[in-house]
Amino acid sequence: MIHYCIYKFECFLWNSILNGMRLRIERIRKSMISLSKLQALFLKIHYGSQSKTDIPMVKNVGKPLDELKAY
Repeated sequence: MIHYCIYKFECFLWNSILNGMRLRIERIRKSMISLSKLQALFLKIHYGSQSKTDIPMVKNVGKPLDELKAY
């Protein structure tokens, strides 16, 4: 009986830890999605473009601003 109680308690602890990790991952994923939306909005405002084809691709991030203005 004592072994069963310890086993159930360990299962409860592991489930709590895994559930907390899952919730944390979901939160991070949601914040990353909103961050990419903000980045796209910033690029759209900065370059005054309405079409997605005129927005520089992500590969240009980190280049000097003078190079980006050439687009």
